[in-house]
Amino acid sequence: MHERRRAVGTATIARLLHAAPPADAGSGPPARRRLHLAGDVVVVVDCYNATPMTVTAALDDLASSASGRRVAVLGDLDGLGPDARRLHAEIGAHARQAGVEQLVVVGDLSRHAGTGFAAGVEWAPDADRAAALLPSLVQPGDTVLLAGPAALERVADALQAAGPAGTGPTHPREA
Repeated sequence: MHERRRAVGTATIARLLHAAPPADAGSGPPARRRLHLAGDVVVVVDCYNATPMTVTAALDDLASSASGRRVAVLGDLDGLGPDARRLHAEIGAHARQAGVEQLVVVGDLSRHAGTGFAAGVEWAPDADRAAALLPSLVQPGDTVLLAGPAALERVADALQAAGPAGTGPTHPREA
């Protein structure tokens, strides 16, 4: 849904400036995809140009679209300046409000998202450690959101290779 808002916003600004919108204005971020894995696990990979606003929008999409347990894997958002800790904590609080039941934070700044979330948080220092951790946390029927830097793509790769707990390797289909 937030890709649609971005596309409408881009087209509106282009119209106001009497310019043509970019050719990719409606195509959505190149790294946003949805994978359907074994055990009815859905992985939403939203690892492109992440900002507090796009992560909040992705969490809202997770809240409205997930039918099973909601799992969010959130990485550090760089370039936020002196408000970085507060903004990460606010994202964690929003994740809790959005019904996320399992939060995995990746990186030093994202630890602050964990403080905003409260209980049920796992921390990984980097994407490789998160990739090793997540297959043991994901259960059949979960919807998993990966939001943050492109390095979190490795977590999606790990879930594809290992499958959720108890299901084994999976052959995803993209939607």
